[in-house]
Amino acid sequence: MEGDLNRLSHLWERIEDAEVRARTPSRIYREPPAAVRVLRDEADSNLSAIVVDDAKTLRTMAEFCAAAAPEFTKLLSLHDGPDDLFETEVIEAEIDTALSFRVTLPSGGNIVVEETAALTAIDVNSGGHREGGREHTTLAVNLEAVAEIARQIRLRNSGGLILCDMIGMKDRANGSRLLSAFEDAVAIDKVSVRVAGFTRMGLVELVRDRKRIRLSQLMLAAPGEPARAPEAAAFAALRAVLREARHNPGASISIVAAPPVAAALPRTAPA
Repeated sequence: MEGDLNRLSHLWERIEDAEVRARTPSRIYREPPAAVRVLRDEADSNLSAIVVDDAKTLRTMAEFCAAAAPEFTKLLSLHDGPDDLFETEVIEAEIDTALSFRVTLPSGGNIVVEETAALTAIDVNSGGHREGGREHTTLAVNLEAVAEIARQIRLRNSGGLILCDMIGMKDRANGSRLLSAFEDAVAIDKVSVRVAGFTRMGLVELVRDRKRIRLSQLMLAAPGEPARAPEAAAFAALRAVLREARHNPGASISIVAAPPVAAALPRTAPA
């Protein structure tokens, strides 16, 4: 908190100084590049590593850290593996999961996530999981679902009312255990999440503060549709081209895309 205050105070002094010296009209402040904004807004003490796949971006982030967040300087490193960073860290698969209607649980159950303008509805299904008695099985799948729900609402940046239709349990003690698990799971979320408890109809009610827009609004062409937005599809295509170029140096590679994606390519292509 003190570091943020010092950084903002220093920034405001620079803006005031620029205002005095500037000729009208002129820009006196510009937001930093996207990578630096993510570091500035999202980094905290839980961060263990910052891996960048572009040397110029790494230098920019290092300059920011040296000036405003020296504790993160030692965490910076350049990805130098043979494969694309997104491929190495399975980022594409994580994005696909965070945009998916259905997310599979390790036990074989799943959660179904449906976002609407008013709320986010999440349904928990047991699948074919069978281990011990029914109550034991239900609790195990529900607890598994709790961890994944907390993770998914962070990845998707879900906000507002979130209703979770868990698998019904008879033991009241298990219901209390479930709510405690929700409390623990959302505690690491940087956005405030309130576990309101069970509704009269037996749904678990969560309320998560709205911070920025949902991932689906950024990445999908339209709500509820699987098609990517043109810019997102263009970036995915460019990453695929770079992967292919690394595996087949000198090969002639072309992209066949829908007109909106093709129009987005020149704007998103790396320099």
